[in-house]
Amino acid sequence: MRHTLSLILTAVTALAMVVSCTHKPAKVSSIDTEMIVIDSSFNAVQDSDYIASIRPLKDSMDCLLNEVIGYAPEPMSARAPESPLLNWAADALLFPVRVQQPDRADFAVVNVGGLRCSWPAGDITVRSVFELMPFENQVVVLTLSGENVELLANQMAAQGGQGVSGMTFVINGSDMTAHDIRVQGKPVERDRDYFVVTSDYLSGGADGMGALALFKDRVYTGNKIRAQYIDYIKTLTVNNQPVAAVCDGRVRVRE
Repeated sequence: MRHTLSLILTAVTALAMVVSCTHKPAKVSSIDTEMIVIDSSFNAVQDSDYIASIRPLKDSMDCLLNEVIGYAPEPMSARAPESPLLNWAADALLFPVRVQQPDRADFAVVNVGGLRCSWPAGDITVRSVFELMPFENQVVVLTLSGENVELLANQMAAQGGQGVSGMTFVINGSDMTAHDIRVQGKPVERDRDYFVVTSDYLSGGADGMGALALFKDRVYTGNKIRAQYIDYIKTLTVNNQPVAAVCDGRVRVRE
């Protein structure tokens, strides 16, 4: 597919006056523009010496990125209110933290917009994870009151859903509000605190989830989300498990 980019080439063809000792301002008298198509025809003007100089680095990076770390038996995509890839991404964020600190990881939240690709069935490589999560976001654990957990669920419901793990709720289709909000299978208690695993980006209240910014405490784990996903996939593979998830009704719409 040809990709085009409009580059406005501005050529000043005449100046009424140059800046001189008279300090009179310069003035543009005319502007010419030209459309330049950016496509494969530009291959002919590549700097072959430069390309050759970076070839060893490219080959090294390709070797790292093309490492097969897992296998997906079915295609996976991310969409609201839930989908296999969205559920998997939330599970992969929660489970490693919950294994290490079961009392400090109640549920996880990911934003569907932060997952930048789908995965076809087949081998999952390191490159696959970089394409899914191209950002340098870090895993954080927030302390959130039950009242603000309810607020968060309603904010996610208003958007038609986001990615969650360890949490379930029903979206009322008539007014896009959250009902039957549960964490680890139990109704949310407004007067207790919950530990939410999410990204440092979302912890600032981004993507319409302002309730996350109302945290009582925020702990930076030091782990990049992308690195945690890679490690999680490798763990699945070691245990002969595929990269897979199903829609289990954790977020559903009631008309």
